[in-house]
Amino acid sequence: MNKKQTNYISYGFGLVVFLYILFRAIYIAPYQDEIVSYHLYIASGKFQPFYSDLSANNHILNSLFAHLCYLIFGSSYFLFIRLPNVLSFIIYYYFVIKITDSFKSNVLILSLRLTLISSIYLISFFSLARGYGLSFSFLLGALYYLKKTMETLKLKYIIWGVLFSNLFLYSNLSLMILYVAILFIFGF
Repeated sequence: MNKKQTNYISYGFGLVVFLYILFRAIYIAPYQDEIVSYHLYIASGKFQPFYSDLSANNHILNSLFAHLCYLIFGSSYFLFIRLPNVLSFIIYYYFVIKITDSFKSNVLILSLRLTLISSIYLISFFSLARGYGLSFSFLLGALYYLKKTMETLKLKYIIWGVLFSNLFLYSNLSLMILYVAILFIFGF
C-alpha cells in the first residue's frame, strides 16, 4: 500500500465518521447536561468566568461558540448549539493527519488514524454541546506543536502550542494538570 492509497482510505473513513457525528448530532435527544448548559450559559450569554454560575457545566469556549450559534441561528433546532463541537472534529482529524504524516510505515499511519477516529466513546463527544470535543481537538493541536517543537526548536511552534494549550484548557477546565505539564515542557 502506498501513501496515496493510505490517504484515500483514511480520508474516506474520516468522512464517514464525520457524517456519523453529524447525524448523531441531528437525531439524538439533548442530554441533561446540554439542557442545563443551554439555560444557564448559552441562551443567557452569561458564561464569562466570575460573572456566571460556578459550575462544572460551563465549558467556557463551548458556551461562547454555542452562544454565537444561538445568536446566529436561534434556538429552533438543537443541532446549531452542537455545531461547534461537530465542526471541531475537522480540527481533530486534521491534527491526526498531521501527527501521523511523518511516520514511515503506511500500515502504521493507517492503523493509527483509524484507531484515533473509530472509538465510539471518543467521537460521541463531538456530537454533543459540551466542551469535550473542542478540548480533544485543541489538545491534539497542542501535542502536534509540542512534537514539532521537540523536532525543530522554533518559536512559532511554541507560540502555536501555547495557543492550542490555552484553547484546550478553556474548552475543559478539568485538563488543568495536563495544561501545566505541557506548558512546563514548552518552557523547558
